[in-house]
Amino acid sequence: MEVKDLKQFYQKLSQLDPQNPPVVLVSGTDESIFDEVLKKLEAKMQSFEPVITTFSGEPGDGERFLEEVFNIPLFSPYRMIVFRHAEAVLPALLSRDSSRDSYQTDLSSRPDATLLVIQHEGTVGKALQKALGSKTLHYVSRDIFAEKLEQAIEQMAHGAGLILSQEALYEIKERTPPRTGALQSALQRLKDLLPAEKHKSVSLEDVREVLFPRVGWNLFRLVDSLFAGDVIGYRAEIQSYNASTDSFLSLLSQILRRANEIRHYRLGASMSMRPPEMAQFLGIQGRHEFVQKKIMQQRDQEKNRFSHDRLEKIYDFLVEAGESFRSNVRLEHQKSYFDFKAMEIFFPRDSKQRTG
Repeated sequence: MEVKDLKQFYQKLSQLDPQNPPVVLVSGTDESIFDEVLKKLEAKMQSFEPVITTFSGEPGDGERFLEEVFNIPLFSPYRMIVFRHAEAVLPALLSRDSSRDSYQTDLSSRPDATLLVIQHEGTVGKALQKALGSKTLHYVSRDIFAEKLEQAIEQMAHGAGLILSQEALYEIKERTPPRTGALQSALQRLKDLLPAEKHKSVSLEDVREVLFPRVGWNLFRLVDSLFAGDVIGYRAEIQSYNASTDSFLSLLSQILRRANEIRHYRLGASMSMRPPEMAQFLGIQGRHEFVQKKIMQQRDQEKNRFSHDRLEKIYDFLVEAGESFRSNVRLEHQKSYFDFKAMEIFFPRDSKQRTG
């Protein structure tokens, strides 16, 4: 029986007869759903104290799997036999061309109280379907279509009791595989790790801290703080510098990119470009509409904060710093070098107060 709705599939799992179970098969692209299936089945079978045997598609696993399936245990314990990446072994082993006798390949004739749980990447062929027997509970996982992804994330978040900000939703969409299992796992982590009072207003920062933590600075947040004049935010990020993960040359590259965007935005604004034209001019037309709007709002503020002369000073600084980092500024001194120059250029008043 093929089940297309994941919620219905989980419901079927909860209702299966442990003494006469179907083969549970998960195929397609989303291996993370298989992990969730195993958790649910292990919880359901816990009271039976099953003997769990796992195969992973390594050479020889097919033969060992079949031996295990048809081995009649002396004391008839409940058995749960798990086969990951079955596509690498089982289809050839159970095909018509197999030299094995039919009774050795008819998995429907396995002993009672034996639950088979199989993960198969891609499409399941007819030979394997026949070998598994008609009593198979089969879920086919698929990637979510791009045009339906945001709606799917929003619905899954709602089902988990979470309300995502637009920025948080977009971050999950951009950085999580477009698969139901992966998205459900991410949203469940958010629910488990965020305080209950944040469940109804999950922010971009919440998503980044819980789902995408990293050692070192947040490069984009650091650049934002420089161009926003946010000295507190800048100090927090620069102090997070980690020499093993962070690169000042990468930071210079992002600063150059931002300075160029401000210059281009100023030129586009002088030509009275409409938002779609400006997005095309800035090269951000492929990004989500709300992201485009946010970027253009930022650039509009930044063009007023950074005059032509001030941008020229940034370009001069980038040339000088780039040459210095590549030649005479040692790695352990790069942070203090950049910090001193950045305070002069991006926070001139704070720099005078600091040195005064």
